[in-house]
Amino acid sequence: MAKEMSEQQEFDLGRGSDSLKDAPVPERRRTAGTHPDVTGCKGADDALRASETFLDTIIERSPFSMWVSDDKGTLIRMNQACRDLLRVTDEDLVGKYNVLEDNVVEQQGLMPLVKRAFEGGERARFTLCYDSAQLRPIRLGKNVQLILDVTISPVLDTQGRVVHAIIQHLDITERTKAEDSLRKNAQELEWLMQHMANAFVVWETVFGEDGKLADVRFGYFNDAYARVSGLKLGEARGRMVREIWPETEQSWFDAYGEVALTGIPRSFEMYHSPTRQLYACNAYRPWDTTDRICVVFEDITERKRAEEALRTSEERFKRLLQNSNDIITVLDEKGIVTSVSGPIEGILGYKPEEMLGVYGFDYIHPDDRGPTMRIFTDWIGHTGSTHRAEYRFRHKDGSWAAMETVGVNLLNDPVVKGIVLNIREITERKKAEQERNKLQEQLQQAMKMEAVGRLAGGVAHDFNNLLTVITGYVELARMKLTPPDPLLRSLDGIHRAAESAAALTSQLLAFSRRQIIEPKVLNLNDLVGGLAKMLIRLIGEDIELQTALAEELGSVKVDPGQFEQVLVNLAVNARDAMPDGGQMVIETSDIELDEDYCLRHPQVRPGKYVLLAVSDTGHGMSAEVKQHLFEPFFTTKAKGQGTGLGLATTFGVVKQAGGAIEVYSEVDQGTTFKIYLPRVEEQAERLVNKAPGLELARGDETILLVEDEESVRDVALTILERLGYRVLSAANGGEAFLLVEKYDGWIDLLMTDVVMPGMNGRELAERLLKIRPEMKVLFTSGYTENVIVHHGVVDENLNFIGKPYSLHALARKMREVLDPGKK
Repeated sequence: MAKEMSEQQEFDLGRGSDSLKDAPVPERRRTAGTHPDVTGCKGADDALRASETFLDTIIERSPFSMWVSDDKGTLIRMNQACRDLLRVTDEDLVGKYNVLEDNVVEQQGLMPLVKRAFEGGERARFTLCYDSAQLRPIRLGKNVQLILDVTISPVLDTQGRVVHAIIQHLDITERTKAEDSLRKNAQELEWLMQHMANAFVVWETVFGEDGKLADVRFGYFNDAYARVSGLKLGEARGRMVREIWPETEQSWFDAYGEVALTGIPRSFEMYHSPTRQLYACNAYRPWDTTDRICVVFEDITERKRAEEALRTSEERFKRLLQNSNDIITVLDEKGIVTSVSGPIEGILGYKPEEMLGVYGFDYIHPDDRGPTMRIFTDWIGHTGSTHRAEYRFRHKDGSWAAMETVGVNLLNDPVVKGIVLNIREITERKKAEQERNKLQEQLQQAMKMEAVGRLAGGVAHDFNNLLTVITGYVELARMKLTPPDPLLRSLDGIHRAAESAAALTSQLLAFSRRQIIEPKVLNLNDLVGGLAKMLIRLIGEDIELQTALAEELGSVKVDPGQFEQVLVNLAVNARDAMPDGGQMVIETSDIELDEDYCLRHPQVRPGKYVLLAVSDTGHGMSAEVKQHLFEPFFTTKAKGQGTGLGLATTFGVVKQAGGAIEVYSEVDQGTTFKIYLPRVEEQAERLVNKAPGLELARGDETILLVEDEESVRDVALTILERLGYRVLSAANGGEAFLLVEKYDGWIDLLMTDVVMPGMNGRELAERLLKIRPEMKVLFTSGYTENVIVHHGVVDENLNFIGKPYSLHALARKMREVLDPGKK
């Protein structure tokens, strides 16, 4: 295969061939049949032979394939390079091949060029392609293609006629294939660039005198860049960027200039056009020259917006966490804290980094750790499950905070890979729940008291009527007997039993706050002083009674008899709490309760109070005992030593007086009862204990007795008549009204039961007073539902005697009502 020659060599060889027409030609070659003078031609023959030898040597030894044809196109000579190229001998082609008869030349449309060369003497150059079937007798083998760059250089005589032609062949088979391959690759590359998703552009650099990139000229860009920039390649090619986008900043050119000057690829972000933000994912220099740079762009406008939205969302989420009341924690499957966010430092005192990597259950209260770990274990086994837990967590200062956790198992989540806990402090809520439970217990206690009170009221009404009958007939019977009649002892026993029964009924009514009371404005110091001697006898000699009474003590409005009973009940409890002796202290003082105190003790309201405190140094009470202390029939005493009504009665009396009672007690530390009674501005009355006289107060006035219980009416009628009164009796209001209408005489006093069917005692009194305004009224009852009382307190200017009443008590009360000036 002959070596390829350069275009310059081809040009030089062609020029040499054309000069053959100007070279000296022997006469025998110019004019056929002429015979020059032998002597004169000898030198010329020698020159001709030397010239032919020189030419033969040039042609034969030329590295380029060459042959020579006659003026008819027939091959008359070839050189060795041609034989090697075509793998033939002279016998194969010389005198046998004619280029003007070559079918391949004809088929490829090259014959006109060849003919012009032979007919007009024009030099011709073309590319000729042979395949193996067309190359016979050329011996190149099967499936071989030969591509030749052919140059035909005609040789002319002095008259300009073609006498020969030198035909040169340059094998360009491999070059052509390479060029085709390169062209194909270039086409494929261009197709790929045109269809790639990213924008691609080639810029030709223009540097200024300062050595910096001043501008770039568009050389090429693909469709993606055309869509992004809004430019067309045909219109933009060759134009400067500053011409198209004058507002382009110098920093833009500096970035690309650095790539062009250093050859180091760079990636950077920048705004490329007025409407889109592009990310130059790779700017590089394609050759070892500074005149071009290539840039592949990725449009990241939407990605940037998404990133900004994500940053905004993350910042918003972060701020929400920072301002949330909840702590967000992630645990791994072993309970190790892997993430903490939210106000943990403000709630528990720990910095988030202090909790990372710790075993979370180490901080849970020992009593709550087991149940919480069982919930966590169940969590682990159920992916996606949600659980709730409450526990106490150790604060950094060592205290315990009540926490509530709601968590979800996201161990299988590729991002989270843990159990996410939403933790909230519920300490205040727990306190509120405890307070609510306490109030609920108080409500239940109140409802219990209400129920017992209603029961006690119903029982008291009937039972007090029976006791009135029993007591009345016993006293009437005792009036007929004189000592040493043996029946007196039996009657005394019946009378004591009736008094005990009446006291029990009174306690039930006091506990349920349904006892009818007659309050007085008094000083508690007077009450304590009057009972001191009795209390000393009650508690015994081995217990020391001390009093600490305030000198200037405010007044309270209470029923003296009730509060004497309160002091007795508390003294009995103190005595029982100190079986081996001790000390009992009774204190009084003025006190003012503020809002803060009342928030902690909701059973009282802010205001001015008088404090009555009874303390002992006894064995004290447990929390469980204190919880049931004021319940009726609850007692810690042995069977037969207490009814369980003493403190229940005390509680009812204090509440009915508008006060509150609190207990402070610790086991082996003693007990203090504090009673707060509302202070009043009125002057206290002086307490005078009157001993009942031996003589019965009698009278001769006319009494209208109205009682629906026949037995009570009979005993009351007998007692009044025994006391000297004239008595008109009626079983109900209707009978009483008819009796008054028919009776023409003077009626001095109406004695009526309060609770009666049809018309109650107050309604009867109001109607009768309209027709007998001079008549006095005395109400009696063992229990009443706010007919003549409000919250158990008898209305002012009303006269009342409670059942069961004794003969002496009724006699004294009758005179108090009938003789108000002597009262």
